[in-house]
Amino acid sequence: MKPKTSNDAKTALELAESSEWSALDRLVTAQPERADDMDDFGMMPLHWACTDTHVPLRIVKKLVDVAPSALNHKNKGGLLPLHIAVKAATKLEVLRALVQASPDVATCLFEETPTGETPAELARAYQLTDDKVSFLVDMEQQLRAAGKAPDRPSARFQAFLNQPGGFPLPADDTSSELTLAKSRIEKKLEDATRMAADAKKERNAVDANVAELRNNRIIDINRISFDDDEEDNENQNNGNGNDFTKSFMQGRHRQNTVQVEKNIELIEDKEVNVAETCSYLGQVYLDRGEYSSAVVEFRKSVDADRKDVDVWINLARALHGAGEYYDAEIAIRRALALTPKNYASQSMLGKILHSKGEHDKAVEVFREALSLMDQEDDSDEDVGSMTVGW
Repeated sequence: MKPKTSNDAKTALELAESSEWSALDRLVTAQPERADDMDDFGMMPLHWACTDTHVPLRIVKKLVDVAPSALNHKNKGGLLPLHIAVKAATKLEVLRALVQASPDVATCLFEETPTGETPAELARAYQLTDDKVSFLVDMEQQLRAAGKAPDRPSARFQAFLNQPGGFPLPADDTSSELTLAKSRIEKKLEDATRMAADAKKERNAVDANVAELRNNRIIDINRISFDDDEEDNENQNNGNGNDFTKSFMQGRHRQNTVQVEKNIELIEDKEVNVAETCSYLGQVYLDRGEYSSAVVEFRKSVDADRKDVDVWINLARALHGAGEYYDAEIAIRRALALTPKNYASQSMLGKILHSKGEHDKAVEVFREALSLMDQEDDSDEDVGSMTVGW
């Protein structure tokens, strides 16, 4: 495989990284060998394409056709394109194309991530839709039934095997199912907690708007009783003046009630900005140090809006905090693809590289970040944080 060249302004890697699909299609059609380019992270154009939830099927097929070896190539994070596509929750058609085009389907489907998950197990852990999980599970079962399933030296069991007195867990589906069940339960609890908090916030917002509408009225009609007013009972025989007043007040009451109901409907029907809402919630989790929950929300936000640089940076921060350094680098490179000369992105990339042990590269990136400080007004507060942990 060829290393990434530096001659061209826009390489296949850069086009795939920034989701410029039409330009990538034209380049690979004219120069098929560019689909074999590889960056320092071990990512090929197919790997970068699979990081985009909405990658077009035609692009995946084109890259697979011209560079089939990419399907079984792991990046430096130990991930195949299929692993990356599962994490990004790409379309079912994309997952199917990656599996069916693989030179070795068994290797593709049973190849484990560094944490010991097959693509099917990863799909369950990330709570992909039932059709995607079913496809991967069914393919696994077909290979097992045909006797084509390879042995699984899962990374999650190696620590026990290498310890004195350690013993391997049973080589069946029970242990993996227990692990996945635990992950599912934890994620459901997180989702339930988040949904309850969201529902409470929405209810409070509606109540606050209704209260404001009521406070802005001249008279709070709801607090006036037309039947129990003692003065009215004593002056029932005062003539038509009281009847007119009562009718007028009742009419005002009906008008205000209708207006309040209309405003409540407008509040309830107001469209929610999913990307913005998930970003705010992710920021709350990030500030509280709940990195896994923050990752979930920031992923939802970038799924809804792929062009928000700040959310990509925050996703990288959350992944870095969760110890998922390779995914964090992918996220921050997405941000850099959108705005290459960005201090926050460069600084975060330096931290990630330092955490991965790539200290020389980290120093270079930090120097580049420092050169950008004068161009950004809000960068001063981050100067000290750049080398935290050194």
